[in-house]
Amino acid sequence: MQPGGFGDHVIVPDAKYLHDAGDTPEHLAGSYACSGLTAYSALKKGAPYASNNSLIIIGAGGVGMMGLQIAKAAFNCNPIVIDVDETKLKLALDSGASAAINPTDEDAFMKVFEITGGNAAVAIDFVGSEQSTAFGINLLRKGGKYIIVGLYGGELKLPLPLIPIMERGIQGSYTGSPGDMHELMELVRSGKIDPIPVEKRSASEANQTLKDLKNGQILGRAALMHD
Repeated sequence: MQPGGFGDHVIVPDAKYLHDAGDTPEHLAGSYACSGLTAYSALKKGAPYASNNSLIIIGAGGVGMMGLQIAKAAFNCNPIVIDVDETKLKLALDSGASAAINPTDEDAFMKVFEITGGNAAVAIDFVGSEQSTAFGINLLRKGGKYIIVGLYGGELKLPLPLIPIMERGIQGSYTGSPGDMHELMELVRSGKIDPIPVEKRSASEANQTLKDLKNGQILGRAALMHD
């Protein structure tokens, strides 16, 4: 929200907003102040996690992948990951997900139910679409929490009687606090968080990069680099 955009410098209103990234490569460090902070704050809202199968991550884009790595490092949990892209599902498995499910598969719901035993306590939706919420919220046990992070858009449509009957909670999560950022960067500097894929591109490719992100053609994140 400050002047700078894709420029090679940006105005920071106070030094208190600066965090030491330690030995983290520059093209990766910036992602922690965006997708990293967003994922960490959402994960804190759902914690603690009793087992791998108690947490479901919906969406394996840049924020979802960061959520997977932070869940492993900060919450000792290898969650189930759900995405419609088979390439991203493979990446999630390779990165430590306990399971990876495509919700468009005919038996997707039952696959998740069998893995969790119907005991999934938290689902974090990094997509935030009508389709993702319609699929994800029904995966939760009674008293489970559904945390919506993604801003894809649409409307949340639920049978109202199921809200009191199942006692599920729905909560939003948007970025995070300076305190969250401080905690996250302590984990980053300690080397506990595995890096997500970050593709380096020239700053002159900004427009094309935005198009590629919109079309789902980038795994993880892309970093615009100045000479």
